[in-house]
Amino acid sequence: MGSNSVLKRAQAAHTQLSETLYEATAKPEAWLPFMQQLIDVTDSRSARLLIFDKSATQVTRSLKVNIDDSFHRQYVDYYVNACPWRPELKEKPAGQLYSTYMDFSCSQKQFLHTEFYTDWARPQHIHHGMCGTLYEDEQRKIQFLIQRTSEPGHYRQEEKAFVNTMLVPHMRRVCQLSALYTRMEGKSTAIAEATGRSALPFVLLDDSGKAIFTSPGAERIFAENDALTLQHGRLCARRSKIQQQLAQLIEQARNAAQGKWDSAGGLLKIMRPARSEVTLLVSPIIGHSEQLLFSPNQPYVAVFLYEASQHPRISEDILRTLYGLTPAEARVAAGIARGESLEDLAATQHKSMHTLRSQLKAAFKKTNTTQQSQLTHVVLTGPAVKRFPDPDALP
Repeated sequence: MGSNSVLKRAQAAHTQLSETLYEATAKPEAWLPFMQQLIDVTDSRSARLLIFDKSATQVTRSLKVNIDDSFHRQYVDYYVNACPWRPELKEKPAGQLYSTYMDFSCSQKQFLHTEFYTDWARPQHIHHGMCGTLYEDEQRKIQFLIQRTSEPGHYRQEEKAFVNTMLVPHMRRVCQLSALYTRMEGKSTAIAEATGRSALPFVLLDDSGKAIFTSPGAERIFAENDALTLQHGRLCARRSKIQQQLAQLIEQARNAAQGKWDSAGGLLKIMRPARSEVTLLVSPIIGHSEQLLFSPNQPYVAVFLYEASQHPRISEDILRTLYGLTPAEARVAAGIARGESLEDLAATQHKSMHTLRSQLKAAFKKTNTTQQSQLTHVVLTGPAVKRFPDPDALP
C-alpha cells in the first residue's frame, strides 16, 4: 500500500484513535486497542509501550501488540540495550517519534548486519520502526515503538509528521493524566486503608516522608505545638534524639511498604509538658494492591497518634474473635495497649504477677508478637479499637 493511502487512512481514523486513547487515562488496558488500531491504519506489524527506569536502561513494565511473549522477554532481558538506535534515542528530545530509517546514524544497511537484527528483529520480519520518548519524570521514562516489515517500506516523512502532530501530543497528555490519576488513586486508597485500620488520629506520609493527609484529631495534636509538630509538611519532634528515632521508624516502615524490610512498624513515646504523653504508632501502608502501568506500588507511612489521656475503648470481644484469646488474655492485651503496666493490672484484677505474665505470654503467641510494644501496636491499629466521637466533644 502506498504511503499516501496509508496517510489518508490514518487521517480518517484520527477521531477513533483519539477516543480510544483517552480511555487509557483511567484504564491502562485501553492502550492495547489503540495500539492495534494504529497498527492497522499505518500498515504496521507491531507496537509496544515501554516504561523504563530513569536511565532508560531497564524495562519495568510494558504493553505490547503482535510481539511474541518469548521475543518480548528476550528484548527486555537483553536486546533492549543491544538495539543500535537506543544510545541516540536517549539523547533525542522527548515528545516525538523518530524514524529508524531517517533519523539515526545507523543506516539501514548497517542495521541489517547487527546482532539485534540478525537474532531478534529478522525472525519477526521487523525491518523499520518509529520510536521515541513520550513522557518522563523523576522516576521513569515512557517510550513508544511501532514497527513495520520490509514490504510496506520505511515510515515516510509525511507519515511521521502525522503521528507526531496528530497523535503524539495526545499520547503525552494521556501519560501525564494517567500518572496523576494513579498517584491520586494511590493516595485515596492509602487514606482509606489507614482510616479503616485504626480509630486513632493519624498523619499519612508519602515515600519522601512528606505529609499528604492529616486527620482532624492529628491536626488538633499538632496545633498544640509542644513536643510534636508539622513543619513544611514534615513530622518533627522537638527533641533531636526523638527526631532521630522517629526518622528511623519512618524509614523502616517505608521500606516495609516496598517489601524491603520485614517490619510491621514501631512505637515511639513522646513526653509533652503539661499534657499526657503521646505514643506514635508507625505503620507501612501500600496504596495499591497491584502494579499499575504508570505508577508502581507507592509506599506510604501512617503515623497514628495515641494520647494516654484519651483511654481508647478497646473491644475485648473483638480481640478474642480475632486472635483466639481467652477473656483473661484479652483483658491483659487491652490493658497493655492502654498503657497499663502488669503491676497495675495485677492490682485492679486481683491476680498474681505470675498469672498475668502467663496470660501475657499466651497473648504474645496468639498475636504473633514478642514484646509489649508490638502487642500495643497490633491492638491499637486493629479493628478492636472503637471509634470515639469528635475528641472535642468527649467529656
